[in-house]
Amino acid sequence: MAVYANETNGSITLTEDGRHRTLTLEDAQELLEERNEAVEAAKEQAG
Repeated sequence: MAVYANETNGSITLTEDGRHRTLTLEDAQELLEERNEAVEAAKEQAG
């Protein structure tokens, strides 16, 4: 999975696997935190 981010006028545009999504900075930070937590949980289950 590849994720690209571009900041314009206080909003973040994420492109993930060819799909675009525009978020506020706060929402983008929350999404990143949720993904990091999911990755850590998966690592704990695997190992």
